[in-house]
Amino acid sequence: MTSLITVLVSAVATIAAFWYAIWSGVKRGRKEAENEARNADNEAANAVCLDITASVDASGNLTITGDDVDGGSTDNCTGMTLSVSPNTFDCTDTGTTVTVTLTATDAAGLTDTCTANVTIIDQVAPTAVCQDITVQLDATGNVTIAAADVDNGSSDACGGAVTLALTPSSSFDCDDLGANTVTLFVTDASGNSSFCTATVTVEDSVAPTITCAADQTQNLDAGLCTAAVTVAVPTISDNCSVASITNDFNSTADASDDYPLGTTTVTWTLTDGSGNTSTCTQDIVVTDNQAPVAVCQDITVQLDATGAVTINASDLDGGSTDCSSMTFAVSPSSSFDCDDIGPNTVTLFVTDANGLIGFCSAVVTVEDSIDPTIVSIPGDITVTNDSGACGAVVSWTEPTTTDNCSSTISQTTGVANGLEFPVGTTIVTYVATDTAGNTTQDTFTVTVTDVEGPSISCPANISVPGTSSAGAVVTFTTPVGTDQCSGSVTTQTAGLPSGSTFPLGTTTNTFEVE
Repeated sequence: MTSLITVLVSAVATIAAFWYAIWSGVKRGRKEAENEARNADNEAANAVCLDITASVDASGNLTITGDDVDGGSTDNCTGMTLSVSPNTFDCTDTGTTVTVTLTATDAAGLTDTCTANVTIIDQVAPTAVCQDITVQLDATGNVTIAAADVDNGSSDACGGAVTLALTPSSSFDCDDLGANTVTLFVTDASGNSSFCTATVTVEDSVAPTITCAADQTQNLDAGLCTAAVTVAVPTISDNCSVASITNDFNSTADASDDYPLGTTTVTWTLTDGSGNTSTCTQDIVVTDNQAPVAVCQDITVQLDATGAVTINASDLDGGSTDCSSMTFAVSPSSSFDCDDIGPNTVTLFVTDANGLIGFCSAVVTVEDSIDPTIVSIPGDITVTNDSGACGAVVSWTEPTTTDNCSSTISQTTGVANGLEFPVGTTIVTYVATDTAGNTTQDTFTVTVTDVEGPSISCPANISVPGTSSAGAVVTFTTPVGTDQCSGSVTTQTAGLPSGSTFPLGTTTNTFEVE
């Protein structure tokens, strides 16, 4: 303790040295007189005090001894002891001067006292304890911290308030993004100080600001299904710096490009130097002001069994084009019947999704390829010849005709209905013809059977006298058979022909007709 006091108070040390020299001399004198006074000590010790300045220790306490305030106390004999009261102090005493009493007691128990002034100070530096922190820049790109923000429980032995200070700065901006080392200085009430270092990590979590330009509308480029649009860039800002701006249409910083028909929503993304992002959207609207290009094709259609046909308008489309979907309509009509057989000029209207219309003309050729039908054709007819006739009058119910349009029927072969048919078989043919020239043919037969035989008349029997022994020449009219049908043949099958010499006797002539 004496060495500490000596260091702190040089002036006091000088006085102490002076008194020590005196005390040493006295002590030597005491030894010389010791033998003489050993058995006759009735003289009290002489207490000499010394004012001192002393500091509390790291625990905030101070304990002194009598020697600390002894300014050269003496006794005529050996065995003197020193004590001081009070001798303990703490932080509550710092900054004050306490009067203490030094008591010098000799071997005979005789005492002497003096008082000294003890000035109590605090020379123990506080304990600086730091902590690393992370801070966020504000919207202006700045942040200021307090020294207490990096203090992690710095303390002083005396428990009083400490003063905190930072160096080199407590303010940070965009240039300080990342780790920054600062020094925390901790000073106690007695002016003692210590320091520690901390890392202040500066971050930027403020998203950049992006404002898209107004939506843009533009017509298609002539003859194309796209429009070359120059897109206005957004307005951007950041509390620090912008790293990049891109759009999702072409992934560049410039969204100007060819845009398709319709609405394209472009999303812009702004990224700052800390990786914070903001987005905005902008609609690029491409409108259609071009009518479809209508391309027609001529078609040929067939009437159905009812004499009608309906086409789809798209049947007339020969490759119409537009940048959007198309619908088709035909005028004056898409339905045709028997009255429309042949070429018919129609108009195809092509309408796109935006209501724009193109048109062209096409020829619809209506054909009827369905044959007419013959109804109630008679079956084959077989009859016998009329009496005395080489034929028979035959009649039947006339057949009729039907068609998907209209048709007529006529007999083309055979004997007309109700007239006489000859013996034999006659083919009767009917042909039905419709307005489109389609024909249908059907036939039946009429068979007349001849059931009457032919007839023949022979001359009367002839009797003539013989003119010789050979007989006589006889002439007669040769009989000829007859039949209701032509073509009968009379043949003499026995006897002699007319003009022959008939023998004596009877000769029978036989004639046969068939």
